[in-house]
Amino acid sequence: MKSTKKNPLAAKALAHLQKVREEEERVASILAEEERKIKEEELREANILKAKEDEDRLKKEKKQAKIQAQKDAGTYKTPAQKKREKKLFSRTICTSNIIHTDESNVNTNININTNTNTINVLRAPIICVMGHVDTGKTTLMDKIRNTNIQQKETAGITQQIDATFIPKSKLPINSIAVPGLLMIDTPGHEAFSNLRIRGSSLADIIIVVIDLVHGLEKQTIEILDILNKTQTKYIIALNKIDRLYGWDNNKLLHDALPECMDEFNNRLSTIKYQLQEQGINSELYWNNTSPQDTVSVCPISARTEQGIIELLTQIAVISKTELCDKITISDELKCVVLEKRVLPGYGTIVDALLINGTLTRGDNILIQTNSGTINSKICNLITEHENTTIHGSVAFKLIASGLDNIVVGSNIVGSNISLEPVNKAMIHETETNYDSNGILVYAPTAGSLEALVSHLQSMNVSISATYIGSVLKKHVNKMVISNKNVELKEHRVILAFDVNIDDDAQQLAKSHNITILSDGTIYRLYNQYETLKNNAINERKDTHRHLNVYPCILKILPTQVFRKKGPFLFGVHVQEGNLHINTPLIIPSKNIIVGKVIGIQRNGTDILIANEGDDVCIKVDDGGTNYTYGRQFDGNDLLVSHITRQSIDIMKQYFSDDISNKEGKLNNTGKLLKKIKELLRF
Repeated sequence: MKSTKKNPLAAKALAHLQKVREEEERVASILAEEERKIKEEELREANILKAKEDEDRLKKEKKQAKIQAQKDAGTYKTPAQKKREKKLFSRTICTSNIIHTDESNVNTNININTNTNTINVLRAPIICVMGHVDTGKTTLMDKIRNTNIQQKETAGITQQIDATFIPKSKLPINSIAVPGLLMIDTPGHEAFSNLRIRGSSLADIIIVVIDLVHGLEKQTIEILDILNKTQTKYIIALNKIDRLYGWDNNKLLHDALPECMDEFNNRLSTIKYQLQEQGINSELYWNNTSPQDTVSVCPISARTEQGIIELLTQIAVISKTELCDKITISDELKCVVLEKRVLPGYGTIVDALLINGTLTRGDNILIQTNSGTINSKICNLITEHENTTIHGSVAFKLIASGLDNIVVGSNIVGSNISLEPVNKAMIHETETNYDSNGILVYAPTAGSLEALVSHLQSMNVSISATYIGSVLKKHVNKMVISNKNVELKEHRVILAFDVNIDDDAQQLAKSHNITILSDGTIYRLYNQYETLKNNAINERKDTHRHLNVYPCILKILPTQVFRKKGPFLFGVHVQEGNLHINTPLIIPSKNIIVGKVIGIQRNGTDILIANEGDDVCIKVDDGGTNYTYGRQFDGNDLLVSHITRQSIDIMKQYFSDDISNKEGKLNNTGKLLKKIKELLRF
């Protein structure tokens, strides 16, 4: 009889299967609920975005309608007219409610938004000054902050990125709704492209300085391209209006301008056209009714200070109307590494920019190094005023552990926060391909070193090592060992850009024929090196010139044979190449070595070189071969330079620039050398 007893294992299997199904249904239900919530959130955000766009559109239409109504009624006034009526440049109180603070230690203000009754604590906006070299960027900053940095800089040229906090009390206007300005000055020289990118990535608003006389220049176009890509707000300071004919330095901007209006308008039109070629609409700030899509232009003279108050007023307006949300203080730490340098007694220190949040001496922080993220502790924060805690937006020097390999352009965060990847827009580092034989390069900061190395690499200069800080004996000693077999003088060089040179290092370098070149500007330092390199090349050429043979093909002129036996004297036509004195000649078809050219005359005058197409008379020393013109050779035979394997090697090693271009391709001389080599069959 068949048993009806249930199998316990089967029952357990069925129970387990039921639980698995229930768990799958539960997970599916959770996923469906999550997907529903995500869709609802996406829909809510889309509705909020659409509502904001509609609100912005209505505001714009309302503003345009109001302006049009004022124009129709004849009551519309330009910003310039309003400022004149209010006695421009007088100290006025901003319409927003401001609680003034002690600006020597705190760089935040409280702005009460009367529309929402919310309180915004504002930090100082970060203003970056950019422009082509020698457009007056540092002079402009000197006038604003009442300093004299430009004259102290080597050759009057900014060589590194520089940040300065200017409190409201030191600004020429008080009607500014922020506690001051944190201004960043960047170099204009082409070698410092990396620092301009870094500065533009940090700024809330950019002042692009353009020379009224010269208009847009190479680095100006590069800057505008960067700003258009990053969508950073900027205003154009049209500098050097004092260069206009008949300009009065003693009048206010709007009083002096009408007297030079024709020339000003002509130059302004040229610059506006240049800007349009870059896809940029621009207008004088007092005529700019559409600042959202048109860049404001503010005429200034950094030398006479005319227009600077108007420029700062425009920055104040932009900060209040367009940057309020961006420059509102938050607790979130945002801090960026600007530069790193080595100082005696301190080691590696970092120039950093605190944009938001708070840092205190003793805080544990995370920093990004070339070998990964490490935990560090703040030993000191160095600012203009002695503080153990800093907040808001402020430039400072960081002294902490483990800074030697910190990545310039990276973020500094609290130790309890995961470090985000480096912002690539703020880092523009050049990969240095070090050579076993090459020069040493020194600079005071990572940014200036990066710029110098980039410039040298673009000129195909071999680099064996780079350092930040002073030239030390241990570095020179390492170079002595690695370059002990190096004969090229241009490789036994140390370039010291704006750094100290240790006495022991100087003596060691001198004893091993290593040249140390030093200067405070990159372009002058490179010019020194270029001169040394050219002199070294010319010295080697002079040493080996007697072994070098330039290629040429000559046709004997039968009617101008004056001596048929050695030393030969006859006329020739330079068919190809150039004939140099001391060139050995051979007849390839008969393998006859005619001799060496010991004299060249053109129209009775002795010359050293006869060019292609010339008819000249040459004197040839036969070296005792006893050949006779008319017997062993005659006017039907071509004479060519007697090149050898040795002469070709000499040409390639010491005279390579005579046979090839910068790209390494053979020029006409190089091609002729190859042709004669084939004629001589070796």
